[in-house]
Amino acid sequence: MATLLGIANNQKAAGGILLTLEVPATPMRDQAVEAGRYKSNLWHDKDYPKIQLLTIEGWLSGNERVNASPQLSPFGKAQGEAKPQKQTDLICTLHSVLTDRPTWNPCYAGAGSWLLAYRSAKCAFGQLRPERVNVVRGGAGAGRRSASCAIGQEPKMNQKLIFRILLGLAFGCCLVSAQPARDSTKTNPLNKEGGVTIEYIAHACFRLTSPSGKQILLDPYASRVWLGYDFPPGLHADAILISHPHYDHDGGEAMGRKVPWPQTTLVLRHPGTNQIGDVTAVGYAGKHADPWGKEFGQSNTVWLLEVGGLRIVHLGDNGPLRDDTVRQIGRVDVLMMPIDSQFHILKADEIAAIRRELSPSVLIPMHYRHDDLESVPGSPEALGGIEGWAKGKVNVRYLDTYTNRFSLNTLPRKPEVIIFKHSPLVRPAK
Repeated sequence: MATLLGIANNQKAAGGILLTLEVPATPMRDQAVEAGRYKSNLWHDKDYPKIQLLTIEGWLSGNERVNASPQLSPFGKAQGEAKPQKQTDLICTLHSVLTDRPTWNPCYAGAGSWLLAYRSAKCAFGQLRPERVNVVRGGAGAGRRSASCAIGQEPKMNQKLIFRILLGLAFGCCLVSAQPARDSTKTNPLNKEGGVTIEYIAHACFRLTSPSGKQILLDPYASRVWLGYDFPPGLHADAILISHPHYDHDGGEAMGRKVPWPQTTLVLRHPGTNQIGDVTAVGYAGKHADPWGKEFGQSNTVWLLEVGGLRIVHLGDNGPLRDDTVRQIGRVDVLMMPIDSQFHILKADEIAAIRRELSPSVLIPMHYRHDDLESVPGSPEALGGIEGWAKGKVNVRYLDTYTNRFSLNTLPRKPEVIIFKHSPLVRPAK
């Protein structure tokens, strides 16, 4: 990581990509986040992580992809390093593996270039230490479409086999990369349709279904407390994530109500990293928006779900984000944020600031009044609808359903606001 960061800075590259045999440990992931972000002036002024970590398994399967602006390059192939290498070196020359895909090209004039490095890992074949990283970089007027890295350690007899396997995979992937990109989740036998399904239940509650079928329920609310409608009974979930102990986010648990989930269900409330099948749930410590939540210290857990190659964030009732939290969260593809026309949780400038800081491809508003579910005018108190806020925004899309499927391939090129209908299982209280 230190080598890649040093080379990226010395070469004035836009960013770096680190391929690993094993899943990167938390300290390495933290280093990548702390490296900051790269802003693309050629792609709607969006920004991207400067250092990105991918596993070889995830990269070859297509489940992990580089997050960068999808520009197409007219430039020719760069010349590789002319210096002769030892026969015992592992030369991973990955020609156009990342650049031939029509959905992304890391090198284009005037926008800097990207570096590609390979990191070996300790495994059954012994400890492999990278001795040298060879970099081919692009600049204005001269595109570079290949990158290479070399491991200069003399291999032992039991390491030669793994070297040859990795070398074959690298060149095999070059052939595959020339084909049009496709949604890799469609190959999952447990999810023939692919992607991540998001269901909007109501208020701040969503249910996510992963490519393998795991279901995560976020911030279930208590029936008929402040809100004038019931929580749907029997809603299945493999795990429940709660941002904070308010009745409209914890099913009424903190106030002693019977919760709407079985006692055997996994419930996560606090910051930390958890694995639920093919879903990684990472909680970050935040602060509830003022002036609410002082009875429990204004604690609020911001949840990041890494699933199906997507990074989905649920803010709960968090207020303005701290700089370190923004860095820790990193790239956001889909953001669920409390928004209503009376600005009950976040003020207008705070909403705009969070959108600017996290730069999500898709923003899903939540925590607003549903007129068709509320029978008492002005209730819930001080909670507005969503239309008043949305009418002044661009790229707003109203769905005619409560569910939508997302994947990396279907994310909009321009930032979009998507407003769901609530679930038909939610009925007004009678």
